[in-house]
Amino acid sequence: MRQDTSQHARNRIKQRIQGEGYAGIATTVLSIVVVGLLLTVTFAAEWVRAPEINLTTSQSLISPNGDQDRDFTTLTYSISDDATVSIQVLDSSGHVVRTLLQGEAQPTGQGFVSWDGSDDSGRRVQDGLYQLQVNAQGAVRSASRSALVEVDTTPPTLQLVNLPNGMRVRSPVLEIQGVTEPGASVWLTGAPSPVTVDTEGRFLLQYRLQDGLNSFELRASDEAGNTASIQRQVELVTTAPDVLVTAPPDQAWFNNPIVTVRGEAPPDTTLTVNNQPVSVAADGTFSYDLLLDEG
Repeated sequence: MRQDTSQHARNRIKQRIQGEGYAGIATTVLSIVVVGLLLTVTFAAEWVRAPEINLTTSQSLISPNGDQDRDFTTLTYSISDDATVSIQVLDSSGHVVRTLLQGEAQPTGQGFVSWDGSDDSGRRVQDGLYQLQVNAQGAVRSASRSALVEVDTTPPTLQLVNLPNGMRVRSPVLEIQGVTEPGASVWLTGAPSPVTVDTEGRFLLQYRLQDGLNSFELRASDEAGNTASIQRQVELVTTAPDVLVTAPPDQAWFNNPIVTVRGEAPPDTTLTVNNQPVSVAADGTFSYDLLLDEG
């Protein structure tokens, strides 16, 4: 009887051990399956993820006019995953005007392209806003980002007020007044710094003249680097002009109350006789009928 009881106990222990072993095996198999599923899901998520794109431009305002100032912009971009990259330039209506890169397979990392403001036919585009659009096609999904670039090739306006070319003045201090495009910079020949321009584009400065003929230039430059200029010549006259009266002779006597005054003067002279203006001909001669008082 004791022997049967001992045998029964051993059988129960054996069954218990076997049960625990089967449970351990099942747990291990389940763990392997879970890990495999997690790896599969992670791989799938990585595979279908859209590439991330970051981009910057060296210039957001260009003036492609060949003056070597802001003639082009460089687009630098980076992608987070291997992708097929295309880069196009779109106008304000969304039309493609230039293809800079078409379907090029690129690894993760950085790239760059330059745009000189021309379309696919090589002609310069019209002034306005354009999008530099980068499209990166991953294994399943794609991503797109754009940067705005403005094209401006129009020179700023520049006008002077009451300062004709060839003007003759007596004062050595010349006042120069004018107007330009708001935001533009105005420079005067030989000046170390630009002229102050107000928010409406108006400016006022003084320029010291030397005796004789003075030449100077005013140049306006806008934010895109476009320029406009005006040249002027102004003569400073500090000595009286030579005037020669040829008739009538000095100390002459007349029976007629009307006498004709004739003479010569520089053609650009402002001449008056008894406070009345007299025109000087191109050859430097003048003539004026004067009514005399008796005596």
